[in-house]
Amino acid sequence: MNNNEIEKLAVVIGGVHHNTLGVIRGLGEKGVKTILLLHDNTDKHQTFVEASRYVKKVYKVVCDQVFNVLIERIPSDFLSLSKIVVIPCSDFASSLLDAHYNQLSSKYYLPGISCQGEVNKMMNKQTMAEFAKQHGLLIPNTYEFSQITPESDVFPVILKPLKSIEGSKADIHICRNYSEWQNAMKMENNPVQVQHYIDKEIEYQLIGCSLDGGRIVIIPGATNMIRQPENTNTGYLKYLPKELFSAEYENSVKFLSAARYSGLFSIEFVRDKQGKDYFMEINMRNDGNAYCVTKAGVNLPYIWYVWNTQGRVENPVEFHKEIYSMPEYLDIMNVFHGEVSFLSWIKEFWQCKSYMLINSKDPKPFFTYFWRRLMNKIIKTLC
Repeated sequence: MNNNEIEKLAVVIGGVHHNTLGVIRGLGEKGVKTILLLHDNTDKHQTFVEASRYVKKVYKVVCDQVFNVLIERIPSDFLSLSKIVVIPCSDFASSLLDAHYNQLSSKYYLPGISCQGEVNKMMNKQTMAEFAKQHGLLIPNTYEFSQITPESDVFPVILKPLKSIEGSKADIHICRNYSEWQNAMKMENNPVQVQHYIDKEIEYQLIGCSLDGGRIVIIPGATNMIRQPENTNTGYLKYLPKELFSAEYENSVKFLSAARYSGLFSIEFVRDKQGKDYFMEINMRNDGNAYCVTKAGVNLPYIWYVWNTQGRVENPVEFHKEIYSMPEYLDIMNVFHGEVSFLSWIKEFWQCKSYMLINSKDPKPFFTYFWRRLMNKIIKTLC
């Protein structure tokens, strides 16, 4: 880099997760280094996320310290930067940025809805479902607790944390009868949303970037889940051009424009056996599957960066050839469990263009991940 050039930097906030790594790589491949804020992690050993060659500096802190790092430490450590682009990769990060929008917006280019607290309001699943319905998206029937009785004809139902930040995928329960409902309710301590469970044909996401308060919405395509692990939507998938999901694309654009949201996002849908598509939820942050969009040719994190620093839309914003993506370190477990033959898995692996860890330009995270896994197993065995 020329001594007169200002180094291109962005803040990425997330956990030790391939979601965070995908953003780091997307930015790094375009020459933007990452100031990495790893929350809820004070491990003295290097994690696979921070092992990326595109990381400039790492702050590893507990969640309570994230705001302090943003408001004091980063501005102090990077005096040459008057304002820095931020990308959240977790619900916690998205919620925190919104809760402190007024204090942080002078120092950072933030995602959000231009008014403090609005993203947190939209993170309520019932609020987002009603908003989606108002803008043309179909939602499953939603029930009050009083409607769930031994005699009621509502089953199967699905229970989800009312706010994702207050739970995880493991807190989602499918209840096919009243007895299962009672058992699920015994395990729930936080408010939940209760909806009719959709017997799905496929599950997919529209992954994109909304700019200028929803005036410009970029949704290049949709992920179609082929093989999905339990309690996560990160699985072996096909990424398809948006033309195959035109109705949901148009209504999703209306949703984001009406919400006046700016930032990276994903919208989750399921399609039932009759071909109806149902809105599940919106994530107002980078999605765990989003690196497949970068590998398809549309670099959403960099589009967000360029819009905020240069005020223009970085092309391309479309792609036309489907690709396959695989979380290889998770998906290979299907071979060990006998769900996929090794030869079939190898064939699927080689047809993929996007992986969550393997990357020839940035190989260290892959080796760091497996080295740490190996060391942990050895330590457990010895103990």
